[in-house]
Amino acid sequence: MKNILKISLTFTILLISFTSFSQNFDVPNIKDLKEKNDYIKHEQDVLKAVNWLIETPINQETEKRKKVLAFVFAWASGSPYSFEIQEYVTNFKGENLIIFIGGWAKHIIETKDQNVLNGNVAGVQAIIKTYENNEAISKKNKTIEKFKKYQKKGVLKQKIQKLIQ
Repeated sequence: MKNILKISLTFTILLISFTSFSQNFDVPNIKDLKEKNDYIKHEQDVLKAVNWLIETPINQETEKRKKVLAFVFAWASGSPYSFEIQEYVTNFKGENLIIFIGGWAKHIIETKDQNVLNGNVAGVQAIIKTYENNEAISKKNKTIEKFKKYQKKGVLKQKIQKLIQ
């Protein structure tokens, strides 16, 4: 019983800490992105922005969400990294497309790996995670459900590899 209480208490503290993180994220000004060095300087902000998008429910802080999406898109558009959008990615509409790019950007920033396959996998995983975090409040998406199944079966990378060849 004590172990269950400790686990519950630890989980509650983590949840409160995480909620505080998501609420305290300040969206950088897109106008600050002018030169190549500005994009590199804002890499940590991109990580925070992508994490915020993935973890914050889509029906909360909707105006801030729009600003965060715009920041991620603006950063990716001018960053020194290349994001080759494959045909299958066009099935991800609106916000999901930016979350895909954000997931790929996060992967590059954290690992310095610019491999197209690995970037695509990271992008799809970001979409899946966002979708899972919002399943109770969002419409079912057949495309994302298909990729969730691939991930669950452990074949996501192989399936994406076939799509980008």
